[in-house]
Amino acid sequence: MRNDRIRLIQPALIISFSIILSWAELLKLEKRNNKILHFYNIILGLIYLILVCQTRMLTLSILVSMTTIILVKRKGNLKQIALIILLAILMLVIYNLDFTKSFIKEFNLDSSTGSVYARQEGLDYYLKKIEDNPISPVGLLNEGDGIDVHNLERSYILHGKQGYLFVSDVGIVGLTATLGIAGSIWFVFFIVKLLRILIYIRKNNKLEDFLELVGITAFILVNIFTLIITDMERIMSLPVALAIFEYSYISCNGKFTKLNNFS
Repeated sequence: MRNDRIRLIQPALIISFSIILSWAELLKLEKRNNKILHFYNIILGLIYLILVCQTRMLTLSILVSMTTIILVKRKGNLKQIALIILLAILMLVIYNLDFTKSFIKEFNLDSSTGSVYARQEGLDYYLKKIEDNPISPVGLLNEGDGIDVHNLERSYILHGKQGYLFVSDVGIVGLTATLGIAGSIWFVFFIVKLLRILIYIRKNNKLEDFLELVGITAFILVNIFTLIITDMERIMSLPVALAIFEYSYISCNGKFTKLNNFS
C-alpha cells in the first residue's frame, strides 16, 4: 500500500524496459515502422508507473533514461519536437492529478521516515557484514519457513533483527553482501562491457540507430545503488539487456567478433 492505494509492482521492470524501447523507437522516427503502438505503450506505461506501481526511484530512472536518449539524439526536427511536446503535456496532466502530487511529495521525505530510513539503515548493516567477511558476507541464505530457531537466525542475518532490511533495497551493496567482492567486481566488468559496446557503435556513427542502448545503460547506472538489475525481483532484465546489446553489436558489426579486437 502507498497513499492508501494498492500497489502492483510485479510487472514493473518489463514495463520499464518496454517504455525505454518504445521511446527510442519513436525518436528514431523511421517511416517504415508503426509508431502508434509505441506511443500508446509509453502513455500507458507512465500511467502505470505513477498510479499503479508507485515506485519513486523506478519512475525517476525512466525519466532520466528518456531524457538521456533525447540528449544523444542530436539531430532535431519538427516531428521530434512535436513528440517531446506531447510527452510534456502528458506529464503535466499526470502531474496535476491529486494522487500524483501526493506521490511526488514523498520524494521530499527526510531520512527518519519510511523506506528512506530503512535503506540507510540497510546500507550500514550490509556494509558492516561486508567489512566482517568480504568473501561471503551474507551469502545465498534461505531464511526458511515457520518459527524454527534456525530459521529465525537466518532471517536475522538476512534482514537484521528489526526484520525490515533487504539486500534488494541497497543496490550494489546488496549484491556484494550476497556474492561478496567477486560479485561487485563482476558487475563492474559488466558495466564496462556495456560502455565499450556503446563506444564501439558510436565510433561507427550508428549510435542514433541504437538509441535503446543509451536508455538501458542510463537506467542501469541510475539504479546501481537502489534497484540494481541483479536482484531476485529484477534479474530477468539482465539477460534481456545482454541480448539487446549483443544484437545491436552484431548488427553494427555485420558479424560477431570479440569486442576486445576493436581499437
